[in-house]
Amino acid sequence: MRLSYLDFQLGCDTTPAAINWVAGQVEQRLADIERRIESILYARVEVRILSLLVELAETTIRAEGLPAESVSIPLSQSEIAQLIGATRETASTTLNRLERRGLLRLGRRQIEVASLEALRSAATPNGDRAMKAHA
Repeated sequence: MRLSYLDFQLGCDTTPAAINWVAGQVEQRLADIERRIESILYARVEVRILSLLVELAETTIRAEGLPAESVSIPLSQSEIAQLIGATRETASTTLNRLERRGLLRLGRRQIEVASLEALRSAATPNGDRAMKAHA
């Protein structure tokens, strides 16, 4: 949804809480950007892929009201690589390794998350170690 500047200004004049809401949204997005940059700089490719897939799966579940057992993410391996700042080859190798571990299934422009909880578990311990090692 887009809102014109004039409508936004009018809304802020009539509803001061709108300014706080917008400031909160900007703050959250900046924190997300900082987290992504830190991940690209310090985390291993596997951790970056796992974290991205968890985030996308959670967003899909919330948006579509799906159960958390199995989620399908419509992205190619090249798109995954671009989103995490890696080469397609490295992303492909890592995704294939994750598939062999049973965490996901790969299809044409499709990644099927077998279990969000298993994916989240695989992403968390390594991610914490990788971030702390470079802190």
